[in-house]
Amino acid sequence: MDSINQIFLKAIEFFPRWMNIRRRPYKSEEGNLLSSVLDEYNQVRKAIEEYQKDFFLVNFLGHENEILDKLCSAHVGTIDDFTKLKIENFDLTLTTDIQEFQKNTTTLYYQDGYILVRPRFVDKDHEYLSYEYNGYPYRIQWIPMHVWNVFDEFAWFAGLERFDEESNKDLCTRTISTFKNRTSITEEGLRNAITNIASDILSKAIVTMEQPDEKNMAIPYDGYGTVFEFLAQENKDLARTKQWNLTYWQNNFKTLSFLPHIWDAQIKLYQDGVGYNDSLLVHTTDELSSTKTTDVSVIAYKKSKKAIEQYIQKNLIQKQLTLSLKKYKNILKTIPVQYRIKASNVVKLNPDTISFRGYQTSSNTETQYISDIVLDTQNITEIKKDAISANTEYQLLFYPNGPVNKNGDHCGTMQIGKCNLKDGNQIISLLKPSGSFKLYKGIFQDADVKFYSESIKNLVSYENAKDSDIGMTISDITRPARLVVDTSDIDNQYILMYPDCDKIDYTTNDQFVSLTGHFGYEGSVISDVYNDVSSIVTIKMSSVKDFSFDLLQESDASKQGTLHLLISENGNRREKDIFSAGTFSLSYDIPTDIVIQIQKSGMNPVHIRNIMAARFGFSVTGRNSKNEEIQLVHTPFGTLVSKEAQEVVVEMQAYGNSIPYLKYIHIGATLPDSTVYKIDNIKSVNPGTLDIDTNCRVTLVNKTTGQIVKDYTTKSNYRNDTNDNGIIYLDVSKYSQIRSSIPKIYADAKTGDNYIVVSPGTEISSILISGTSSRLCSVKTLSDVLNEQHISGYDCYVNQNIPNIILYNKNSERLFTLRKSYLEPSCDMYRISTGDNPVKPVFIQDTVSSKIAYETKEPFVSVSFDPDTYQEYIAYNTVKMFQPEVRHVQMTYNFSPILSTSAFVLFQLLDIPDTITIEFEKQDGAASWSLGRKEQGIHIKMDTDQGNQQNYQIETKQLQQNFIIANAIQLQDEYTIDGETIKLAEYIVTPPDNMRIDYDTKEAVDDVRIESDGFTKLLYSNISVIQEIQVDGITLDPSKYSLLSDAGILVWNDESLYGKVATVMYAYLAPKTMSFLSLDDLYNLVGYTVDAYEAINNTPDVYSNKKDGDTFMVSYPEADHLTLICSNDGFLAKSSKDNQLISVYAISDKNVVAVHNGYLYDAGKEYWMFADQYEEIPDHFEGVTFKNITRIPGKLLFNMESVNHVTNSSMATSYLDTLCVVDFLTNKHIPEISKLRSISACDSFTGWHTFLMDKTLKEHGAGFDIVLMPDSLYSYAVLDVTDYLNEDDIISLNITGIFDIWLCKDILLDDMHIRKAVYAGPIEQFKDNQLKLTDYDDKAQYYLLIKGTPNTPITLSEIIISDTAIEDIHKKNIDKFGYTVTEIRKKDALVPLGFTPSFARQNDIEFDRKGELMMGMTVDYGLTLLENVDFDDCQINRITYLKDIFQTQKESGTILTTFYEIPNFESLKALDIKINDMLIDDTYKNYTIEILTSDMENGTFTTVLTKEDTNDIIVSSRYLKQYVRIRITMPEDSIIQSIQLFGEYYEGKYAPHVKYHNSGNMVSKLFDTGFTSDYQLTKISASRIHDLDHIQFEIRGCREDDKTLVWTSWEPVTIDETLSVTSENIFRGYRLFQLRVSLSSANCRIHMDGIIMKVVA
Repeated sequence: MDSINQIFLKAIEFFPRWMNIRRRPYKSEEGNLLSSVLDEYNQVRKAIEEYQKDFFLVNFLGHENEILDKLCSAHVGTIDDFTKLKIENFDLTLTTDIQEFQKNTTTLYYQDGYILVRPRFVDKDHEYLSYEYNGYPYRIQWIPMHVWNVFDEFAWFAGLERFDEESNKDLCTRTISTFKNRTSITEEGLRNAITNIASDILSKAIVTMEQPDEKNMAIPYDGYGTVFEFLAQENKDLARTKQWNLTYWQNNFKTLSFLPHIWDAQIKLYQDGVGYNDSLLVHTTDELSSTKTTDVSVIAYKKSKKAIEQYIQKNLIQKQLTLSLKKYKNILKTIPVQYRIKASNVVKLNPDTISFRGYQTSSNTETQYISDIVLDTQNITEIKKDAISANTEYQLLFYPNGPVNKNGDHCGTMQIGKCNLKDGNQIISLLKPSGSFKLYKGIFQDADVKFYSESIKNLVSYENAKDSDIGMTISDITRPARLVVDTSDIDNQYILMYPDCDKIDYTTNDQFVSLTGHFGYEGSVISDVYNDVSSIVTIKMSSVKDFSFDLLQESDASKQGTLHLLISENGNRREKDIFSAGTFSLSYDIPTDIVIQIQKSGMNPVHIRNIMAARFGFSVTGRNSKNEEIQLVHTPFGTLVSKEAQEVVVEMQAYGNSIPYLKYIHIGATLPDSTVYKIDNIKSVNPGTLDIDTNCRVTLVNKTTGQIVKDYTTKSNYRNDTNDNGIIYLDVSKYSQIRSSIPKIYADAKTGDNYIVVSPGTEISSILISGTSSRLCSVKTLSDVLNEQHISGYDCYVNQNIPNIILYNKNSERLFTLRKSYLEPSCDMYRISTGDNPVKPVFIQDTVSSKIAYETKEPFVSVSFDPDTYQEYIAYNTVKMFQPEVRHVQMTYNFSPILSTSAFVLFQLLDIPDTITIEFEKQDGAASWSLGRKEQGIHIKMDTDQGNQQNYQIETKQLQQNFIIANAIQLQDEYTIDGETIKLAEYIVTPPDNMRIDYDTKEAVDDVRIESDGFTKLLYSNISVIQEIQVDGITLDPSKYSLLSDAGILVWNDESLYGKVATVMYAYLAPKTMSFLSLDDLYNLVGYTVDAYEAINNTPDVYSNKKDGDTFMVSYPEADHLTLICSNDGFLAKSSKDNQLISVYAISDKNVVAVHNGYLYDAGKEYWMFADQYEEIPDHFEGVTFKNITRIPGKLLFNMESVNHVTNSSMATSYLDTLCVVDFLTNKHIPEISKLRSISACDSFTGWHTFLMDKTLKEHGAGFDIVLMPDSLYSYAVLDVTDYLNEDDIISLNITGIFDIWLCKDILLDDMHIRKAVYAGPIEQFKDNQLKLTDYDDKAQYYLLIKGTPNTPITLSEIIISDTAIEDIHKKNIDKFGYTVTEIRKKDALVPLGFTPSFARQNDIEFDRKGELMMGMTVDYGLTLLENVDFDDCQINRITYLKDIFQTQKESGTILTTFYEIPNFESLKALDIKINDMLIDDTYKNYTIEILTSDMENGTFTTVLTKEDTNDIIVSSRYLKQYVRIRITMPEDSIIQSIQLFGEYYEGKYAPHVKYHNSGNMVSKLFDTGFTSDYQLTKISASRIHDLDHIQFEIRGCREDDKTLVWTSWEPVTIDETLSVTSENIFRGYRLFQLRVSLSSANCRIHMDGIIMKVVA
């Protein structure tokens, strides 16, 4: 390169000689000016030279240590003000300039929330970065990281990737070696490849190559057993599958009659011709050289819109076009949000050691057995009554002892708290369930009595009521009392109550008693002494329970008067005569309105006294689950409590001064006196005792002696047999006050002990105490409470800042409020014991008051616990908001004091502005608290002010699609991009530059919730007009909203609308077609084939006798293209660019093959192709020529044909689509290189789904066959082969027996594929066990279906799928080669068995696109399987139910399913129902389906939709309620084997709450070890494992036994951190194995690679 001076001297030569610059170049002003210009040019030139050096690796040699490749990082979060940041433990300067950091090695660098430092500054004394920000101290650990640099770039170009901890120098050396030591498939090339990979430890001299033989194939290989096993795993085509791929140019051309059809072979020359039967017939050019001349036929063509449209319609040409899609989102400008996080310690509770004791306090008089409260005695003899004799048979009889009703039956319960026999040291419970006697509500009792209470303590609630000695009564007589009984678990039972009150004398009360005629008062007596019968006493009263009056006795019996009564009771009239003196009375079960007329019926005088009545208000009603009042049915047998009544409400009102009372409330059966619970065969080997606690009357029968003891009790009597007073000391601690007792209780003046005095000769068993007592009525542990609330699988934690118990497991956490009602709500005093838990109980009295205490009598709402110690940590985090809502924000651990990232504490979000919502994201929701750190991070949402559409973030996508070319290309409504189905109208569509989009106007209705952020993105973009918006049925004025039309965003101008649901009716522009702007653009895409042109001369113009080298002129002024045809195959004709000059050439190359007649076109035009006899020499990268392949780091992208070697043909001429991707980074070996896909019996055994057909495996040769045994005419087996099929594949089955085979394709349900269930029908039947798939749909599911003859076996050996017809396709390749390689396995040999997801069965777990096993979701994309109808729960008519199928014969029948509750009903879009899996023929089709719905499970179901002659039905959620049933009418001679319900759910804001399943499992395909032996599982091969603690492995063996398979039980597998098996899973005499993987956490992920078995025999 010239120096700058040389360039200067050359430059001045361009100036005239007379100029001063030529005479004085260095001193003239012109020279100085030019020199300054060239100096600047020189600087630019040097900069370009330096820049060019960066493109060559050699320029970096020797500088490896100068370029950064490693740093350490510390995540400090956003730093807005560096003046407030102070680095404490590093004496280094902090910079935000990357150039400064690279130059100055003693600096720290801040970028995007991270501080970076060179590794040499991080040592054991500086493992953490300590700093202070905003006055708060923080401490963060340094994390090593790799820095991508220029050496990584050069390695990437060479297809290499840096090893872990590999230095710049080592990577540079390895990169250069790749180009020095070129690789290829030769032995030398393979040696080079090995040397390049491990250049530091290997050299070419020690790399040797051997041909495979039995000896070296049996060499042990670590991890695989033998070398043969390793090669078989790396390349399954070696021996384990079938056929190598076809090759093309393997034969001598002279002996080849017909060449294979190769699209991608370079064609050296071509010649036009006409096709006939010898297409592809081979000639060499020397065979055609005998004739020295040729005729040339010429046809001219021109461009034509009509011609190209006809051509496109006929050929359906596809080209890939790219559309740019843009959609606006709800994202506004950046806003910094700061919040405070408080962390505090928690305590884990032991629920078994925390107990709650509830007491009932009452003020009454009760009898206490002395034996229950005795402490000590003086001068007292205890007379035990619980003893029974040894070897004597007894019987116990328990009778009811409750109050007797008017029918003579007992009310109340028959409860037996205990009945134990003590025989020596053994205590035996004698209680056994019998009839209605069983454990009911925790007590052994007669379960026919559903509820009984004599106290308000047992009611669910009460108002203005109290307990008294006579029953439940009113506290304040001016107000009614209200008693509420819980009847939620009671169904159609009678309730019996006997309210009462004292009677009052109404004789002289004229409000209720009126006199007519001669009746008058004589004091308090009503008298009529006249001889007149017209006198009447009228008594009119409401709510009368009891009524009576006295007819007085006359002194002269002959003059005794008589009465005639007219009685009206609640409007029902009757009459009665009274002929003698005495008391007349009426009594009613419930208060009744009465009118009584007492009429004198004779001439004798009458005297009436004591008109008495018991009156009070009394009502009984029910309340349903909606707290609505319902009326109960009153019958002569009592009031009936219906199932609908969740509560019974009793109200009592006092009339006058007489207070009503209720002795008891009884629900259920009454107990006749004959009701008895018997315990027979009671016998004690030793002298024994009985211990009985019951409210029943007990009779003890000595079966040996016949002695009967009635009113038997095991309580002792106490007798004073001395001459002095006896003393019995009593425990009366349960009484807070004793008013009186019989006998009297005394208190010792010194000790305070309570006692009674028993005089000489006196015997006593009980004491009557009147006072206030506390009775222990409930003892529960925290575990008991959790079990009663159906809570399990959680650990319990408490924290001082949350007045609840925190329930936690790895999948879920929630707050549990320990409400008073969860204890014993009837208690009025509680004591809490915390056991060994370091906590204090807290009684929460209301939202602001609480009390720390172990006992309370005060009212409270709930109970919590505070830890004994408390530690708090504070952190301040800041997030920059780029949109109104962000998710998964991770906490910055800048807590003060320092908090370890592994600390298990409670996090709480504090100091949150009112306009911002900040919550922890969790698997089961979100909250302002989190127990422990969550991977989901923090969710932040804020109210933002809307601007114009420029303020919103834009979602962009690229739609790359193969379109069928047309002048107007039709666009679909939906497309799938990267696995996501999108609606095109939701986006703003930009076509290629030479095209435009044409639209249709469509209308839409969106129901949207007006959020408080003030704007709503409508479903579609390109909104043309808002037609109407309704809120609450009212049309909004347009001033209340604004429209961003192309963005499809509504901005709400009225804040009062926030939170409401709006119905938006609008019109939008939906993309319809895509058109070309010009005809030339269309021809560019089509490829200029002659068939797309219009012929100018339909009859060829012939130019005769042309020799080699002749030229001649033609005239076709409109021609855009000429077709030239030589009559002699040894000649070639070509035209000039302007289509005016034609040149003729003879083909002189003797080493050229002419293939006769290549491709046929319109008007009989086709081409001959000439192929070079010699192969192209590979001289490209690493000896590999990339043709139609895109190479990216570590990967090769295989593309469809991109080069058309036959000019003017209709082959595709441009890139179409990515055909496949081979990933050499994540897939270290490619398991199969053949286009053949073989499915063996073991591969598919698990995948076969059978219906009324048994399946088993039968050993055959070196492998296995599947044996299918049909059970009936309806039997079939089906296999999903979707993943194995492509266009034009040939499917071949090696199968024997009597059978039919079909290929089936799935049936869409509401235009959606069902992914987790089968719904398909036959599309084509196999012929000779083979079928070619010609109409392939890459979105469909494909199945193989096999049907057979009942009880005739079908044997299936294998399924092979190939893209080429191959002879002897079921014969192994190694057999064709004539090789015999025997697999030799010795003891301790390892047998690796590879895993693939194919045919594995999953239950609530699934494989993702990377093949990783993960927990499944409760809701699926598209269709979610809701229910498999249980046939046992269905009602059927004229239908046979046998072998799990419904079947009709010669008449139709009906099925009515049970009710099903729709989960996530509020988010349901539609309900889909399908019948049967495979619609093979009319036997499985054409049903009438009705959908019935109701808002409650026992409500009235009404039909909302009926569909005839169908197998599926879809109903929108707007016609449905919470519960559905299905009625199906089956036609005659049909069957049903499955009925399934699917749900379609809304997406976006109305989407259902989706959760991971709690657990699930996967069962693998069968692993075949090759031959039967003794094996032990040694290792699980897997990668990308997360949360291994919640992943469980199990294995089982399988072997053939006669006609069936015998499986072992699943054996659990224990592993260490390296996945090596630590358990002894040994199987003796097995060949086949199966693995089950179970996940129990949503965090679990694992990529299964296989298992390794070891030969142990």
